Amino acid sequence: MSDDKSELAKELAEKAKNPNFKHVETVASKSEVALRLKCASCDHIEDFPVHCDQQMDFVAENNTLVCTKEGCEDVRPVPKHHDAFMKPFITGA
Repeated sequence: MSDDKSELAKELAEKAKNPNFKHVETVASKSEVALRLKCASCDHIEDFPVHCDQQMDFVAENNTLVCTKEGCEDVRPVPKHHDAFMKPFITGA
């Protein structure tokens, strides 16, 4: 039995020296949290804006949303609710 373990250990050590990453599969999984926009005055919630199939970046200094895709220059104001800018918050997905 111990010969089998030592042989396996040698084989794994050899594989670790020269890993083969020609084909690696990944599976996207749904996150347990999500970034959303929430009204400061009530319980109104909106999904965080997306542009170019990517979640936009929030810029607090000027209450804007900026596309994160390189080369895209889309900038838009943060949505308002009850005449006030909505605020980002993290929630369960």
